[in-house]
Amino acid sequence: QKPPGWITIIALITYIIFFSIGMGPIPWLITGEIFPNRTRALGSSVATMVNWFSAFGVTFLFADMEESLQDYGTFWFYTSILGFAFIFVFILVPETKGLSNWEIQLALKRKNPFGERETSEFKSNGNFK
Repeated sequence: QKPPGWITIIALITYIIFFSIGMGPIPWLITGEIFPNRTRALGSSVATMVNWFSAFGVTFLFADMEESLQDYGTFWFYTSILGFAFIFVFILVPETKGLSNWEIQLALKRKNPFGERETSEFKSNGNFK
């Protein structure tokens, strides 16, 4: 028995919204900021490769997932992954607006994996407290 068409449409729209605010633009924005100058080319290349292989994986597995989970289940699966990615970005990715690349690297060096500062607090004007 097929579910109503509106469930699929809502799942698709939800997926597109989460993708547009998370995994769509964020990786391309971060790669230019997160890597230091000496490793930026390699880091950006690896990040781009992972991004494209992930897109290939989604495309390759979509038909099989749609067959086993049905269309709405597949979209809800990917929507949940993007929801977790949105939470990850919101909590762990630092704000870099107005910071130079050097200041971003300093801030990232002092940040532990849980998002708390280990030593002195870095202010956006380049001074330390």
